[in-house]
Amino acid sequence: PAQQFADFQRIQKNTRSLGSHVERRYVPTELISNPPGPEHVSLELLMASQAHMGHNTSLWNPANSRYIYGVRQGIHIISLETIAAHLRRAARVVEEVSYRGGVILFVGTRKGQMEIVTKAAELAGACHLFTKWTPGAITNRDVILKTQATKVVDHLDSELDGFDMYKGMARPLLPDLVVCLNPLENYTMLYECGLKNIPTIGVIDTNVDPSWVTYTIPANDDSLRAMAVVAGVLGRAGQKGKERRLQDSSRGNVSWNTSPELERHMKKEVQAAVMKRKEVMGRIQSNVQGFTEEEQKLLRVRNSEVDLEVSEDEMVNMLGETALKDAREGVAEAGHADSSKTSSWKVGEGLANIEAQLQRVQQQTRHIELAVGSKQE
Repeated sequence: PAQQFADFQRIQKNTRSLGSHVERRYVPTELISNPPGPEHVSLELLMASQAHMGHNTSLWNPANSRYIYGVRQGIHIISLETIAAHLRRAARVVEEVSYRGGVILFVGTRKGQMEIVTKAAELAGACHLFTKWTPGAITNRDVILKTQATKVVDHLDSELDGFDMYKGMARPLLPDLVVCLNPLENYTMLYECGLKNIPTIGVIDTNVDPSWVTYTIPANDDSLRAMAVVAGVLGRAGQKGKERRLQDSSRGNVSWNTSPELERHMKKEVQAAVMKRKEVMGRIQSNVQGFTEEEQKLLRVRNSEVDLEVSEDEMVNMLGETALKDAREGVAEAGHADSSKTSSWKVGEGLANIEAQLQRVQQQTRHIELAVGSKQE
């Protein structure tokens, strides 16, 4: 055995550089970890994923005749051009819904679809469901989904604080778009979406009624590889729409509107805040009774934190009154002096102070006049 292994290594070393070099190879997990985008949809990719394989001719739904290319060995073959066109249309719908800030739900309840819908929802910033649909989750959401948490976000998808009361009373959200990978097992969900006018996107095989969904994607729903391609393309489209929305929001262009329920709650909160402010201002008004008008004015300014606007004439008068008041106080102090020398010295000092203050008033007046003249020019 050791000699055989040595011969195998020698042969492998000598023949390593021989043969063709395969650049593109199929990795089963690549479609999930790095799914293609809408611009990468090609007929070769769809054929390699067996998206064109339908069911036996005895199981077909006549409404799917427009999607069928032909029959081979008793199996319907779906047109690849039709698959690509419908997939691109559905990707455009998902991108625009994501751009408008809508809630998208990816549903895939068959075995092996859990990772597919989870990755697609992660890319698009959406929700996902890979277990059995609970009947009434849309039509009776107030009872079934009453324990679900609600989050209030801003235009950059950052959660806002101060909406605890709204979160406790808000109704559970409805999806704005539902993407279903296996409509046969989720007919109840599609029926509830129809009752609430929620648009749906569904993968329609040759044995499924296309009237169940709003936007059809004719493809083989039994192939996990085909479902990975479809969900990956839609997830990339949702990711592109989300990136566009965040870029526009950062520039101040918000592409979505606030829900009416949240607007009503915000109006009630604003009205309550205004009433509380009026109550506080009323208390302040009652507390300032007994003060002079100037003192009440100062109290209002201090409480409301609003700066008073003073004209140039009022400023000159205020400066002049201040100077005269200081001069009178100086003269009064000089008159009450004990000695005549001291009193005469204080009177002279008071007069000098008056002249200096009057000069300062004149200088400030000239500065104000110059400033007003420059503004008028």
